[in-house]
Amino acid sequence: MRRLHARKGMALAMLPALLLAAGGCTKTPVAPVSREAAALTWTIVDEAGGVGRGDFTGKAVTAVFSALDTPPVITYLTGDQSLLVSRMLALDELPDLLTVPAGGALRSKIIGSGRVWNIRELSETLADSLPEDIRCAYQNNSGELFSLPGGYTAQGYRPVATEGLYVRQEYASLLGNPAMDTPEKFARALEAFVRLATENRLIGSDELLPVVFGEENRGLATVEHICGVLPLYRDGESSYHRIFSPKIQEVMRFFDRLDGMSVYRIFEAYSADRLAELLKANVFAYIGPAAFIERFNLENPRLRYVPAAPPFAADGYLEAQSRLGCFETFVSMDCDRAAAAALLETLSSREASRTFLYGVEDENWVLVDGEVTPLKSTRDSIRANTLEFLRQTGIASFPFLSRDGALNPYMPTAGERARDIAGERVYFSPADYHGYYVAQMDKRLAGYYAEVAGASVSAADIAARIKALEPGKEPLTVSR
Repeated sequence: MRRLHARKGMALAMLPALLLAAGGCTKTPVAPVSREAAALTWTIVDEAGGVGRGDFTGKAVTAVFSALDTPPVITYLTGDQSLLVSRMLALDELPDLLTVPAGGALRSKIIGSGRVWNIRELSETLADSLPEDIRCAYQNNSGELFSLPGGYTAQGYRPVATEGLYVRQEYASLLGNPAMDTPEKFARALEAFVRLATENRLIGSDELLPVVFGEENRGLATVEHICGVLPLYRDGESSYHRIFSPKIQEVMRFFDRLDGMSVYRIFEAYSADRLAELLKANVFAYIGPAAFIERFNLENPRLRYVPAAPPFAADGYLEAQSRLGCFETFVSMDCDRAAAAALLETLSSREASRTFLYGVEDENWVLVDGEVTPLKSTRDSIRANTLEFLRQTGIASFPFLSRDGALNPYMPTAGERARDIAGERVYFSPADYHGYYVAQMDKRLAGYYAEVAGASVSAADIAARIKALEPGKEPLTVSR
């Protein structure tokens, strides 16, 4: 079985770059509910959240749901997906339909409850409508498919980076827009910013941060990718935690080059709100998920952070939105089976998918030789970061069952080396030991980064420590 692994925040990295974070819970029918039949309940757990999601009032969404005889009542949740779903299962409050970010141990928990339909038993039409490679990515070794994937791209896939290096446009201009395509050039640019900020008193706060690495330090993964580190280190026939990869030393040397600029303070695990505050005045460079900085730019159009060429190693890359999908939807065995099948068949159709992602035909886009082509007015509005336009149209605000990919269709393709590594992610056994082992190794690795960045140890010292761990390293099995 080929399985997906979703680390925390993965869904955000895969979602449209133009989406804003939402919070809390909303429960609303997406259109007036018919009295002739009971409405299905549908809980969507969207760890990241986004523009328009939660109220579903955008025209693209209402155009689809208003045509239904009995639209579902949707409860929309953001937050810790594992906690939210575990609570539903423990309290026996599983809704008729449940949508969660794709992959990971959460899938095993839901399927293991024995309370969701095999999609083929629910609807042969739904199962057969999936492209074979997409279906194989989600079904088990027995060919059973317990979820309906959404946000995948079956054709015409072009990897688009969902993370990267971004610099404050204003500050970069003052520095003459220096090149930062090597670690050495990047470090020199940061040093130049520190001198400029100090000498000219650009920064009103004494908390000067030349670089930050995303909310809760999620940008550390981006640095690993820039340095060529894969999520899983393979040595012969065995696979191990990435801490044992020789490429980790590239990461350590990257931090070595940033010595003397208080870079260690990036490991303070800033919250999203605190990071947004820092980005308004105190930061030159941001490394991490693209969605966060795009959200910041939408909310602060005068303080734009623009992508810069990352300082790649020879085999470095940026993670791309996965063509295998971002969401999967489960159907409770307690629901109206026929109603659930009919609803999902309608909402996952090509027509509905196009409307959800691209907007209303002839208003936002037209078909040219069978391909969706946005109108100039639509492209211009999106590129101008017109937030109100996105809210009103509902474009890309309901990607949960989409068969056209979860990226905003009008975003330009990134020029950096992007790599879809979803198929290379390891699905760690749900066994407590493996989960504990991986968590401990992740924690240890973050500690090593902090030590090197804080100049308390060298990259060579860390290499020796990792070497000492090798006799007891735990091999990780990968099921494909």
